[in-house]
Amino acid sequence: MVFNDLACRQRQLLLGSRLLGVAGTLQVEGEGEHAVVHLVAKRLFDHSELLGSLATSSRDFH
Repeated sequence: MVFNDLACRQRQLLLGSRLLGVAGTLQVEGEGEHAVVHLVAKRLFDHSELLGSLATSSRDFH
């Protein structure tokens, strides 16, 4: 989950990265197969350089 204030601060990185790293807080509610897990983003990182020359393209799944 990326809250609006972080998305505004790191908008270019959020929208422009081919490989996005996220540091944040893991929240778990419930137990077993009914547990709900959220990663609440605190900071975003562009790790696109790790992809090297790997071809990536956007896909529309709708």
